[in-house]
Amino acid sequence: MALLAGVLLAASCEKVGNEAQQTGFTLTATIAGSAPETKTTYADPGDGSLTVGWEDDEKLSLLICDPTDGIVKNYVLTGTKVDDKNCDFSTSETIDALTGGQYYLCVYPALVKETSSGYESETRTLVYLNSSKELRYEGAGTKHFLQDGAASPDHIKNGDLLIGTPVISGSNAEVELERQVGVLKMVVKLPAKYATGGTDPKAFIMGGFGDMTETYAGFAGALKIDDWSSASFVLKEGNGGAYIMFKSAIVVPASAELVLYVPVGPCTVPAGKYTFAFMSGEESGIMSDSITSPEDLIIEKNKMTTLAVDLSEVTWVSL
Repeated sequence: MALLAGVLLAASCEKVGNEAQQTGFTLTATIAGSAPETKTTYADPGDGSLTVGWEDDEKLSLLICDPTDGIVKNYVLTGTKVDDKNCDFSTSETIDALTGGQYYLCVYPALVKETSSGYESETRTLVYLNSSKELRYEGAGTKHFLQDGAASPDHIKNGDLLIGTPVISGSNAEVELERQVGVLKMVVKLPAKYATGGTDPKAFIMGGFGDMTETYAGFAGALKIDDWSSASFVLKEGNGGAYIMFKSAIVVPASAELVLYVPVGPCTVPAGKYTFAFMSGEESGIMSDSITSPEDLIIEKNKMTTLAVDLSEVTWVSL
């Protein structure tokens, strides 16, 4: 069920310690285990696993973190693909020395954009706020996970999240990056009348609608770092339901079955009532009767959890 056991970065660079660093910092990234696919071709072999490798122009952040001040420096390293398993990350910047209780931290995806309020990744799924000193990952509740087609896992690369603390040894540094998120794979069966043009959804929502007794909060599994003494992600409170947008309106296949992939932080989806909706516009689409989930669904980091939902016999209404 593991997505990947982890990613090993072996760095070849000038000494990374409490002395000022030299220009020309390089990290050689190696993916542990067999990963024959490139990063642009996420694959779902149907056994609960996903394979992924590097591509050219990957971005990785090397951060200088402080237990009191949060992120004090962000170096964006650019990758050059060696092969499917190896990628060299480098920067021409001079890496600053550490002072006091500061430490280095590697984060993927990179915080590539500096804003007046902090830093953010290209998809804004990972955002750092200067005011609260919080590094925040927004899971399934964001609109940046655009699924291409009725059963494509390609988009989940935008929801990946890996962190690790480099280990320094003389002129070398290495770090094991640990994946902080999992994937919820949803196999949703619709009534046959919605197949092949019966509806053209642009978005999917799983949550509670209308009846406030229905389960809604605690699903998306958004994460945050606000304690920089440990630099570990914890679950945020007040999260919403699963939310997937499609790159363009899709046609439900003849099987009337959709396969949806939701990158999500580790969390427990509690037993209770859930309602499903497929949106064709901001206020139009179809919504199902509520169904009851009899047991909790546990989503673990670095794993993919499959949820099959047969909605072919329930009542659907137009929105």
